Amino acid sequence: MLRAKLDSHYYSRIKRGVANQWEIETVLAVCAGLWLNRLEAEALLASAGYSLNATANPKYVIYAFMLAKYHGRPIQKWNDFLEPNGMPPLGSKQYNKAG
Repeated sequence: MLRAKLDSHYYSRIKRGVANQWEIETVLAVCAGLWLNRLEAEALLASAGYSLNATANPKYVIYAFMLAKYHGRPIQKWNDFLEPNGMPPLGSKQYNKAG
């Protein structure tokens, strides 16, 4: 799950079928890591119980814009957009450390 910048325990949990409810940021990291197009990403978000449509949540508005603009691109492009907008980067902390 390196392209998604997720720790290997996420992949292991999916493989074993024990993945619990994930944070939206984790689902978005998977979308970025798999380079899903917008429709595929929206379907994955919906299967995890999330929708970025018609929401008043400012965080979700930023995520919806990001998904529209950066779908199918590497996760670093997503993070390059998020960080200047005051949002934490997607992916596990160990992959997002400076250096």
